[in-house]
Amino acid sequence: MRSNRIRVLFVSLLAVFAVGAVASSSASAHEFKVCQEKGAEEYTEHLCSTKAAGGKWSFEPIAAGNSFEVEGTSGVSKLEGEIAGVKVIIECEKDVFTGSIEPAGKTKGKVIFEGCKLYEVKKNVKTLLACTVKNIEFTFTDKLVTGQGPGPAAWGPEDEFNSTEAEETFVKITITGCALESSNKVKQVTVEILPAKQKFAGQVCQLPEAAVGKVEHEISCSSSGSHLEFGGKPAYFFSNEKVKLVNKWAWAAE
Repeated sequence: MRSNRIRVLFVSLLAVFAVGAVASSSASAHEFKVCQEKGAEEYTEHLCSTKAAGGKWSFEPIAAGNSFEVEGTSGVSKLEGEIAGVKVIIECEKDVFTGSIEPAGKTKGKVIFEGCKLYEVKKNVKTLLACTVKNIEFTFTDKLVTGQGPGPAAWGPEDEFNSTEAEETFVKITITGCALESSNKVKQVTVEILPAKQKFAGQVCQLPEAAVGKVEHEISCSSSGSHLEFGGKPAYFFSNEKVKLVNKWAWAAE
């Protein structure tokens, strides 16, 4: 019975771990702005922090056909949910974020979650399960939206993430060291997760100080922005990402 329950747990829980497709009704004319050598030419350097006559730099939208590479990492990320009345948590020690910001407030890239482990929580005690969750690679597109996360529109733009997997496959995850089927001889299983068909599922994250020109911005994902479920129960994703332009110029989102 335990092996069957773990098998169901993996298929259900991992389906929503990678931040996924969100059905948004409020995409708007938000955009990224980067301190560039063009436009009003108000600032003296690529941080756009010092104004002076003759400055060559200014915050400008990303032009059509152009993009800027970004990179980042997070601390511990986790997903909390419930299977058959038992609370479960997947924790990953960190992630590596690479991609690019583009015109019209769009982004694309990849996140690799590393050091992932699976826990059961019973009577407030968290117990590590004897399984190995291999690094989870999630390729994505995302866009700036308003009003999908926990804050009011006055807080400014949020980031809405979507998987780039084919429609039939949401994410592929390889698990080892568990009896995922009735036979204990199973050493490795690759799970192909299908996207939700009935309800939207995904994650909207906040951009604190989005409108402030900074080299590094925070992307904060919490339960308030989690539009996730498995087995008819809600699931909650938590992460704090630090993202910067590879060229170390200042940027913002409006």
